[in-house]
Amino acid sequence: MAELDAAARARIDAVIEAASSEGRSGLFEHEVYTVLESLGLAAPRFRFVRDPAEVDERHLAGFGHTIVVKVVSVDVPHKSRVGGVRKVATTDPLYVRFVLERMRGEVTTRVAAERPAGDPVSREGPRIDGYLLIEHVPHTEALGYEILIGFREDPAFGPVLTVTKGGDDAEFFATHF
Repeated sequence: MAELDAAARARIDAVIEAASSEGRSGLFEHEVYTVLESLGLAAPRFRFVRDPAEVDERHLAGFGHTIVVKVVSVDVPHKSRVGGVRKVATTDPLYVRFVLERMRGEVTTRVAAERPAGDPVSREGPRIDGYLLIEHVPHTEALGYEILIGFREDPAFGPVLTVTKGGDDAEFFATHF
């Protein structure tokens, strides 16, 4: 395996340091894509926006006819369950903005409803860090086509890399198999 060049290491370190400075122990999806690209691996085209109002023709250029939009939030681990994932046509930036605004309302309402009454997220709503616009990559949801990769520093074993089945039912498989 070839050693990473200094620029790639710097990009990866910057992503990890940014997450750490925000108090996060995990990376957002767009940060993982940046790491993958820095390693020379393919990732879907993506753009991160903090606010729906930022979306214009420039942000949608190069994606093709359809994109996937996702809410980006540390408080929303299961985005599709609470309305935080949608496929949308790229033909009209105003429509994409509308979808993101509507998504914010739906996610806020549904996350608050799922949390126990004393949970601060249920009172204030989830913290929404932004939105991810991602190239739609046609795929099958059959077993083996989505993977979940994780890594951490374990005090006993050192660096640990895990690879498992991904997708909406990953927790079910982790619990029962």
